[in-house]
Amino acid sequence: MSTDDINPFMDEKDAEKFYDENKYSTLLVNTEEFSKKNKNRVKELVDLFVLGDRESKDEALKLIKEFEGKEILLEAVAQPEFLKHRAVLVAACWECGLDFSRFFDFFMYLTLSADYLVTLEAITVIESMEEKIPEEILKIAKEKLEEAIAKNDDKKILLEDLKAILEVKG
Repeated sequence: MSTDDINPFMDEKDAEKFYDENKYSTLLVNTEEFSKKNKNRVKELVDLFVLGDRESKDEALKLIKEFEGKEILLEAVAQPEFLKHRAVLVAACWECGLDFSRFFDFFMYLTLSADYLVTLEAITVIESMEEKIPEEILKIAKEKLEEAIAKNDDKKILLEDLKAILEVKG
């Protein structure tokens, strides 16, 4: 279902057809029902990204962008049950075109603690951040980054790239 299919002027009975789970996959955000069923909605979003075809993924990205669905996407990234899909979900953060500057520390954490592919995607998110990161936060991030680089692990080259990105941002 495309969001273009929804007419805000249709009557309630016509709109109900879009909530038929057998015909449409609908993601509701910013509603009371969303809060209660958040876990199911996060799973539905993850399914669109990892189980669906390219069209489903594009639709999920469009919904996230259109409804400012950063928080639900971040919740999916953070949940342990979706750990094996984390790289795809982190990639969705930059693919949707939204600015995740508010969550800089979360992406730094992923960069320093996750596997190679998640680190690569998290660095891409950090690189695409538009807002200025506060100096005190950048200072701490750079210190943690230096510690990780000194460990000389398999992500050293990626971490050195991030160091150069942070120099430009701050």
